[in-house]
Amino acid sequence: MKIAALYIRVSTDDQLEFSPEAQKKALIDYAKKNEYQVDERYIFIEEGKSGTTAKYRPSFMKMIATAKSKPKPFDAILVHKFDRFARSREDSVVYKSLLRRECGIKVISITEQMEDDKFSVILEAMLEAMAEYYSLNLSDEVMKGMTEKAQQGQVQSVAPFGYRIKDKHFVICEEEAKIVKTVFNKYVNEGLHCSNISRYLNSLGIKTIRDNKWDARGIKRMLRNNAYIGSTTWNKTGRDKNYKYWTKDESEWIVVENTHEAIVDKELFDKANSMLDYNASLKTSKRPANYEIKHYLSGLIRCSDCGGTLIYSITGNDRSNYFQCGAYRRGKCNTSNSIVAYKAEEMFIKLLEEYIPLLQESDFTKFEITKRKQENTSEKEILKKRLLEIKNKYDAAKRAYLAGIDSLEEYADNKKLIKNEEIEIQKYLDDNSDSDTSNAQVIQGIESFLGMLKSGATPKKLNDTLKSFVDCAIFNKAEDSFKIKIIL
Repeated sequence: MKIAALYIRVSTDDQLEFSPEAQKKALIDYAKKNEYQVDERYIFIEEGKSGTTAKYRPSFMKMIATAKSKPKPFDAILVHKFDRFARSREDSVVYKSLLRRECGIKVISITEQMEDDKFSVILEAMLEAMAEYYSLNLSDEVMKGMTEKAQQGQVQSVAPFGYRIKDKHFVICEEEAKIVKTVFNKYVNEGLHCSNISRYLNSLGIKTIRDNKWDARGIKRMLRNNAYIGSTTWNKTGRDKNYKYWTKDESEWIVVENTHEAIVDKELFDKANSMLDYNASLKTSKRPANYEIKHYLSGLIRCSDCGGTLIYSITGNDRSNYFQCGAYRRGKCNTSNSIVAYKAEEMFIKLLEEYIPLLQESDFTKFEITKRKQENTSEKEILKKRLLEIKNKYDAAKRAYLAGIDSLEEYADNKKLIKNEEIEIQKYLDDNSDSDTSNAQVIQGIESFLGMLKSGATPKKLNDTLKSFVDCAIFNKAEDSFKIKIIL
């Protein structure tokens, strides 16, 4: 049997015959006569809303979101009249078209049989053309508005460190402005690296505008920000279809000078940026897309002082390659915890070999343990219930196929998804059965890793194996010691 959703909307000026109860009764009667099954989960009621446009109707938007889920939850949406679905003709055509083309769901008025009228088809094509024109025209209009506001010195973003917003304009915060001047002076005139400057600010207890510690990237952003010479820049970044930001070509930027009082002079600012450009040119290029980790301990060694990850660096000589605290490099840690790679390997492997007999005896006194991420009994119970519900999902998928709702291909795809879910849940439950099993798994992991190491496995494979039973290895340079946290 086909499934129908009900959409019921009541405006404050509706008469009694259009009450929610009256609409619901009429819709259910229609569903029974036309062989539609109504599920209580798919009855959407909007009370006391004028509903001129869809965005002001939460139940409507919830219904649209539900309709787009896979597999489709219902075959049709029943409404008392089309003006209940949407007062705006534009909304009506847009959403009916979306439901029909993308979801295979019809919108049916039980009192008006005109959902596929010719005018709707014509209007739908017109709206698509208008939407395309709007998209092309929008960028130009936005840029015009942004430029006009920028030329007036109006604020359109959060104030950078050193400024506050007053009457829609940037005004200097004297206390922070002194710090900005100090940063530029230390970088240009004293030759301090950005990481050293960030450590200096952190040692004074100075926080960023977001109340965080400073790091090298934050210092570079400050040195690059032309707000400090009284300019405002717009259209510097864009977003792709996945909402990821990227920097546009400099020719597309909108820069307006003298929009507010400067903190540093342009000569000092230009010197700082020339030095940044030169230092950037000395660095190696970014990682290629097919980049693989170079050392099997990458991402596993942590600093004993700040908890940050030690970064692997290649020098050109295998005996001098080393790990160093990444937070120290960025100026967020005061201790340069570092160790040459070959020594880290020796200490790490020796500890793993010592742990095997301890794990066999369940003697956990000489190393630290990190519990596997789980909600213990409560989480397991939830997963067990989900496992029992898997059978119902199989049955539902089969009913949808037999009823003609899903094609044979859709039925096969749904069964595959359900099966994958079942396998994942069962694997998780098996992996988290009891501590004895966990001990055996760690021992097996250590032995597997040591065997792969001797056979010359790639760093990536060795790293993946370690991460299955090692949470991290804490290195303390002052004590020249390693502590491995085992996952149990």
